[in-house]
Amino acid sequence: MFVGPPPPASTGAPQPSGYPDIVYLCANSPFEVTGPGRLCYRSLDGGATFSPVGYTSPTPANPTDICPPLNFNTGVVDSRGVIYQPVDCEHASYVVVSRDEGASETWLPEPDAPPGTATSGTNMELAVDDADNLYAEWSANGLVYLAISRDHANSWSSPMIVAAPGVQNVQRPAIAAGAAGHVALVYYASTDPAAEFTTAYITQTADALDIDPLFYSGALNPPASPIFHDGGLTGGSPRTDFIGGAFDSRGRTFWAGVVKQLGPAVGGHVPTVGLAGRLRFTRLTPASLP
Repeated sequence: MFVGPPPPASTGAPQPSGYPDIVYLCANSPFEVTGPGRLCYRSLDGGATFSPVGYTSPTPANPTDICPPLNFNTGVVDSRGVIYQPVDCEHASYVVVSRDEGASETWLPEPDAPPGTATSGTNMELAVDDADNLYAEWSANGLVYLAISRDHANSWSSPMIVAAPGVQNVQRPAIAAGAAGHVALVYYASTDPAAEFTTAYITQTADALDIDPLFYSGALNPPASPIFHDGGLTGGSPRTDFIGGAFDSRGRTFWAGVVKQLGPAVGGHVPTVGLAGRLRFTRLTPASLP
């Protein structure tokens, strides 16, 4: 589920009523998990009612590739109502772009993002800032990468490795964007690539659009006392895909939410608590690279 403004009324696109944004719900269809396609629904009344608007896949616009429904990730919407959905197909990763609220699509490749498999699920995630710059993040080889598009997913910058210095074994990264150039990621990682338990980290920048952006990183818990073991989606309860973050209304302060596991599994359930945190900047924090 994701929300965003509609295309301009001058385009003839349906407009929301009583709310500034359209609510989109895209999921596997016709049946959860086993469905052969990815269908999107639209709500013009703040989520009170939904109606089908169109399939993201399969459509005539699909590339010659294998793109399982579970390999699609959550979409984002820019200020002009354009929808961007990431998908990891067997031969490449793509951003599926729709300018008519999901009724039709254009598939654009992200050439540096790794492809997926029939069982890998999602990897690449997207965020869009207030100036409509797109950011793609993905994990590979235990690290996390960030690429930027200034032209609506038509081209991408070379990917940057953006995890905290010295950390590896990056797991479950999530991304958000705020004001122009403000981007942040939250993820679990460890300085020991073989560590079984990991620490929650935030990495963020206010100048992602600069030639040489400066990223700040910090741990949300003492790294000497790691908090998380990734059991996958079938490793007991809770499922391990609950991690994320968001910027405030000004788009400058980022808050992250993560899971702290409190102990071993009891009857297949791992007791947990949620943590929320942010990076605190002081007068001694460097404002530029040396």
